[in-house]
Parts: sequence; C-alpha cells; structure tokens
Amino acid sequence: MNAKEILEAVREEQYKRAEQSGYKRLSEAEEASFRERRVARYSEAIALDPSFGDAYAERGSELYFLGRRAEATADMRKAFALGVSDPQLYAAMSMPFQGEEKREILRTGMGLIDRSSEETGWFYDHLYATVIRSYWYDGNFGENARLLEEWVPQLERTAHMYRMALQDLGMAYSALGKHAEAETAYRRALAATPAAEQQHVADMVVRTLMHRDQYGEALVVLEELADGLPADTRAIFTAALTVLQDPRSALARDASAAVLPAAEDWGRRPGPLGDSTSYYSFLLGLVYRGVGRNREAAEILTRFADEAAGNKREWGITMRWEIAKARELATTS
Repeated sequence: MNAKEILEAVREEQYKRAEQSGYKRLSEAEEASFRERRVARYSEAIALDPSFGDAYAERGSELYFLGRRAEATADMRKAFALGVSDPQLYAAMSMPFQGEEKREILRTGMGLIDRSSEETGWFYDHLYATVIRSYWYDGNFGENARLLEEWVPQLERTAHMYRMALQDLGMAYSALGKHAEAETAYRRALAATPAAEQQHVADMVVRTLMHRDQYGEALVVLEELADGLPADTRAIFTAALTVLQDPRSALARDASAAVLPAAEDWGRRPGPLGDSTSYYSFLLGLVYRGVGRNREAAEILTRFADEAAGNKREWGITMRWEIAKARELATTS
C-alpha cells in the first residue's frame, strides 16, 4: 500500500465507522483514541513518501485536535511548503495560524477551486468566509465589515452562507458600535432563515436594542419576533428587559418570579465556550434582581462578566455591553 492509498483507506474507515454507528457522537476518550490511530497511519504514509503534503496536512489536523499544537503547526507548515492537492484540507491547515499567514494558506486553497462548480463551489465560499473572519480575530473589525459588505450581495439569498455572512456582519457592526446597522443586518439574516433555526438570530435583533438601552423598544420587538422564539426564551427575555426598564416595579417582580425556575435551569448550565456561565447566566442575574435576590444576582453577574471578558477573541468583544452592565449591576443594590 502506497502513501496515497493509506490516506484513502483511513478516509474509507472513517466513513464506514460513522455509518455503522449511525453518526453517533463519540466520547472524548473514544475520539482521542481514534485520532491517535489516524496519526499513526498518517505517519506511515509520510515514512513511505516524505514529500506527500496531504499526509502532513491530515496528520497535523489530528494533532491539532489532540491539543498537540506545536507538532500540528510544524506539520501544517511542512504541508504548505510541499503543496497539498485537496482544497478541503486548506481550512484545517490554516487552523494554528493567524493574520496574513492564515490568509495566505486559505487563499492558496481558494485558488484550487472552480467557484462555478456545483460540486466544489460551496467550499470556495467556506474558505473565503474564513479569510474574512480572520480580520475579526485580528481585531480589525472595520476590514471585517467592509469585506462582508462587498461579499453579501454576491451570495445567493437562499444559501446558508448568505444568512451566516449577514450574522457576521451584524457582529462586526456591533463591535464597531454601529448598533442600528447591526439590527438591520440581523433582520435581513432573520428574513432568510428557516423558521426552525430563527431563535439565535431573533435573540440578536433584541440584543441590538438592549445595547442602545432601548428596553421598551426591545420588549415590542420581542413580541414582534415571538414566533421565532421558544416560550421560555421569550419569557426570560421579557422579565430581564422589564427589570432593566424599571427594576423596582411590581411588573418586574411578577415577571421575574414567574420565570425564575426556567431562568435558573438555563442560567446554571455550562456555556458553549467551555465556561461555567452563558448568556442566560446574565439574564438570570437580572431575574434575581427582579425578585430581590441581590446577593445571588451579584455572584452570578460577576462570574459571567469575568468569564466573558476572559474570552477575549469572542465574548469579550460581542458581549462588551453585557459585561459592563453585569459589572455595574453587581455593585449596586
């Protein structure tokens, strides 16, 4: 078996295992075991053909997800220097890098793809989306927004990438403090999003109004977008906004008391970025204030603010208003 055949055999094994398991999600230990096995197979391919860039790229991807970042970076640089024939490997190859080094890898992959092809054109857009997003991670929100503004009109309005690009544009505008423009971008994304997937985008429309301290308007929009939000989400947001609007009112107290069990259930769940808090933890802090449990409010708002601010490349940017508001409320009675 030559080096190329080893890569093909590994891919075939992956497809078969996924089909046999019904695409069941593996535990971390199981996933790590399979990754180590694939690292060994790719090492065999490299030993047979040290000039085979695709094998270095595949091994580097597995090493990256095993947390062996220095080895992964070395493999990716080696792969790029040798040349990689499979365009879909360029996204993985770019993972350890930032800035121009990352963009050079991605653009090289784009150059291997016929964008007009129905079979591969979608991956051109995927790589270009990653190029644009790299400016966000550089902290260059202006360039991130400019490229998205240019790109969105080129995308098919029915395409998944169209609505994802509009959501990214909303994030870029928010980072630039252009909250009205962010609302418009999110509303355009919402209009292009299937009903079953609208919750996150509807949330973001409401949050752009919160970021302008327009709590009454946010409550009106919450009702407008009610069909795109689960009942619990809508009720928790309503209570939180009512507290922000008039924290000592009977309406704030009653709305908060009514949703407290649901708010605690959602607010105590671990966050998607691996922290112990989430956006719902911020909303729970507001609900606690609504029912007069200020000590518990201060505790969870402080923890949320610290964890969100610590995630400097994502939440530390997208939740700057929430972080500041959480710190403000945690220190006031």
